[in-house]
Amino acid sequence: MTILSEIIRFILPPTKATATEFHKLRQHVAQAYGVRDQYFGSTIRTGAPGVRVRGDEMCWVIHWPQDSSLAENAELKAQLKQLTLASSEGGTTDGKNRDVTSLLFQFEDSQVPGLKKALESPLCEFAIINLTPNHPRGDAAFATSMHKTFTDCYYTKGFVGGNWAYALNTVDKTEGVVVPVIDDLGHGGGDAASATATSQDKTAQRKGEIPQDERRLACYYLGWETVEDHRAYTKTPLFWEEIDKLSPYFAPETGAWYVKFEKH
Repeated sequence: MTILSEIIRFILPPTKATATEFHKLRQHVAQAYGVRDQYFGSTIRTGAPGVRVRGDEMCWVIHWPQDSSLAENAELKAQLKQLTLASSEGGTTDGKNRDVTSLLFQFEDSQVPGLKKALESPLCEFAIINLTPNHPRGDAAFATSMHKTFTDCYYTKGFVGGNWAYALNTVDKTEGVVVPVIDDLGHGGGDAASATATSQDKTAQRKGEIPQDERRLACYYLGWETVEDHRAYTKTPLFWEEIDKLSPYFAPETGAWYVKFEKH
């Protein structure tokens, strides 16, 4: 059995009203869709170049127990739209970007305990390796390095646990695929039509997943006791052992961000 782990990022204005509405939305996801694991928290910049992090940005992780995701659910998109509309009315920290983005990953049930360790740790790091199209994916040594750069973390102080996978829904959008919950003017765009399209196109959407042998955007869910533990690790030979082998194939926006999650 497998689960879909979805990382959703969006601007959530820091008001009591939007916090209440977001809580109601998480409750609905849990009750209506049988979702048992949800995590949410504000993104934290790492201070290093790489994946862009916006101000006032919420990171919401949902473990879907069945074949679903936010992008395929018109009802949830309509509810999330209300939170992003509040952002458009009040303005955002960057002044322009209100997109809701999604990264979607598939994990075996046996991998979920590792994911939960990362998400429930004091500090969760999402490390993105955005590979170039010419990376040697079929090379056994390359595949070993991609996995070993994760397993080596277990030999360092302060690492809690985690796992990793290639994104199902993009090969190069490190911030995630934009979920069309609002149009360019900040207004909702045709919920009824969206619901019909979702019903008719769900099979096509699933068939539209990136084929396994073409996936090249990897995300590592990594749990740490402190940010200092992670930074100390990046200064060790063990950290660089595999990174030096992989880095010739790093595309732009390879990087990371942190989140201190709460469990719903």
